[in-house]
Amino acid sequence: MINVYLPELDQALYYLVEGSVVRVIVLLDIEVNSTETIRKMRPAPSYYVIIGSTSELSSLFRKALQNKLVSRDSRWTLVSTDANINLFE
Repeated sequence: MINVYLPELDQALYYLVEGSVVRVIVLLDIEVNSTETIRKMRPAPSYYVIIGSTSELSSLFRKALQNKLVSRDSRWTLVSTDANINLFE
């Protein structure tokens, strides 16, 4: 899970920890060292979530593409916290 809006982070984590048996990793940004760590994880993550404003979604997803986190077998859910989703690049 990649989240840039901290108040919603607590709510999302509580839901995931209480309601499921998934492994959750929270990053505040996508950087080279964190992407390297994610790529080395076994089993490899197959679901990713980005929560933030439309501009933050665009920026973080672009970084994920640049750092080769987005693959054919990964699933990405982008959750916009504003009503400007039509501006997503």
